[in-house]
Amino acid sequence: MGFWEGVNGHGSSQFKMEVGVYTAIKDLNIKSKEVTIKARVTNIWENINIKTKEYYGLYIILLDESDTLIQGSIHVNEMSRFHPMLEEGSIHVLSKFRVIHSFGTYRATRNKFMISFCRQTQIRILQDYEILIPKYKFHYTAFSDLPSLSTNKTYLTDIVGIVKEIYPLELTANGQKSCPRRSLKLIDESNAELKATLWNKLAVELESKLQNQDPNNMVMIVTGVVINTFRGQFSASASTGSKVYINIEDSRVLELSHR
Repeated sequence: MGFWEGVNGHGSSQFKMEVGVYTAIKDLNIKSKEVTIKARVTNIWENINIKTKEYYGLYIILLDESDTLIQGSIHVNEMSRFHPMLEEGSIHVLSKFRVIHSFGTYRATRNKFMISFCRQTQIRILQDYEILIPKYKFHYTAFSDLPSLSTNKTYLTDIVGIVKEIYPLELTANGQKSCPRRSLKLIDESNAELKATLWNKLAVELESKLQNQDPNNMVMIVTGVVINTFRGQFSASASTGSKVYINIEDSRVLELSHR
């Protein structure tokens, strides 16, 4: 069966399904108690200090039928319990979580709230269910607007561009160890260029993503990047939560591929 969207007496959206009523992510706030959401997990990553390798916990990004993103946080002590219950790309039903104000730098979404998992949090994956939730949603920043993000560290951002050049995989010193690094050069519709750097697993796995792609027509999205400046030049650097997409079905990708 499908779904219908209704508005309750308080003006908030709810989705009524065969299995119950869900609160829309856009209606969550710190007063939300005993609510249940149904959302796609679009990304899962470990919150880790790259230099010390200390784990702080697990982060996820959720997207629901209201086309709203929210970041979820799992404490390091609860990682081993909740990580096996989460499946990237799948629809999950979550309840008994806390809604808190977003905090800190380099936030993965623009939502002013985030959800925090606790011991009572319940998770269930919906299998083989026809639900109209997109696979992903991006928050692009135009290359011309990136300089403002080099001084404002509140949010990570997503970038998209035509792949002009991909440099060989390198090893870069990081303390007493070395880590893989791969640099890229992207261009936008105005021919502005941007250097982007991928690190560690993301850099290594890029090779497999390039298979079966036309090297002369590749549009790449890199999510969750940090904008840096050096000697007046701006560049993007992947974070631990970054993902790479190439030639996917997306309006901006389509526009650039037909440029």
